[in-house]
Amino acid sequence: MRGKYPCHFDTGRLVIVHLIPFSAFSPDGTVDVTLLKTKHLDPRSDGVGHYTQFNVDGFCALEGNGAHISNGYAQFFRTGAAEIVATQHTIEKGVVLDAVEDQIIHSIEKFVPVLVELGAALPMAVVITLLGFHDTTLHNPRRHSSTLAPRALVDTEVVLPDLVVPDAASSLRDVLRPTLDALSQAYGRERSPGGYPAWAQHNAHAASFTSAT
Repeated sequence: MRGKYPCHFDTGRLVIVHLIPFSAFSPDGTVDVTLLKTKHLDPRSDGVGHYTQFNVDGFCALEGNGAHISNGYAQFFRTGAAEIVATQHTIEKGVVLDAVEDQIIHSIEKFVPVLVELGAALPMAVVITLLGFHDTTLHNPRRHSSTLAPRALVDTEVVLPDLVVPDAASSLRDVLRPTLDALSQAYGRERSPGGYPAWAQHNAHAASFTSAT
């Protein structure tokens, strides 16, 4: 599938993260996307390589080596906003919760500092959308303490509660926790599990966004 995306995907199940600095709505809010040429901008938390290109919207980093199919991209706009998209494969319609959470954490922890370095100003709104996950259930519900029975997602598009990164000293764990809880609750679970692998792979649980640059 391609549609409105800058590449083709081999699955319709996508985790989409939009980073929108409040400064993007200012007449002086434009950034110089040419400064991204030397940055490591892998759009996926489990990425093995990416390539970059300028396009009509600004600058784009695509997962892979330039082949026809990509598993994700990070599009940077001249307003200082960004769109990070990654495919998510399922196991017999079971969603691997750790993988989805890890991708969300990576998208925010990795790219908020990049946008700030470009000149985008905090606060920054974050909008997370799951696309094409209808009829899926959690593949690893044993990580949850809830006794509620898991349920399948009904909607094709699920927009998680918006969140805001208020400043560079914010804790990513504190900022994200309500939204990740909402993700688990969409599948009938009480909350996101504490201490899941994604936190161990990132420094976000104990550090501010400034330490991720």
